[in-house]
Amino acid sequence: MNFEWHTENAGTSNDPEKKEAVTMMSFYGMGGLGMVAGLLFCLFLLGLIAWGLFTLLNSQRENERLTALEILDRRYARSEISRAEYEQAVQNLYRL
Repeated sequence: MNFEWHTENAGTSNDPEKKEAVTMMSFYGMGGLGMVAGLLFCLFLLGLIAWGLFTLLNSQRENERLTALEILDRRYARSEISRAEYEQAVQNLYRL
């Protein structure tokens, strides 16, 4: 289906019979498929943004749920504290 409207030629010709076709909408070629592809692309981008926000927020919450011993274990594994500091901190935790 091809919708067109006709306007008179705005050129220098004085011939009133000469018409110019202006295509308003076309369903040939990429028309319908292009709209579907554009919609899918937009949905993909929205999904990607939602996934990124969800992942970011969950990773921050995961760090909040760690116990004191888990935090201590991770710090010792990353060599942020020495073995003596680790053992002292573990004894302090179990003393509570």
